[in-house]
Amino acid sequence: TGLPVMIADDPLTCVAIGTGRALEDPIFRGVLHSA
Repeated sequence: TGLPVMIADDPLTCVAIGTGRALEDPIFRGVLHSA
């Protein structure tokens, strides 16, 4: 699909990295803050 992925050694690190990247994106930040 061309979607960039990163495989972490443990699931918690994967969640933390994904959440951090989502919060850096202005579009996703607005969605996450309203939830």
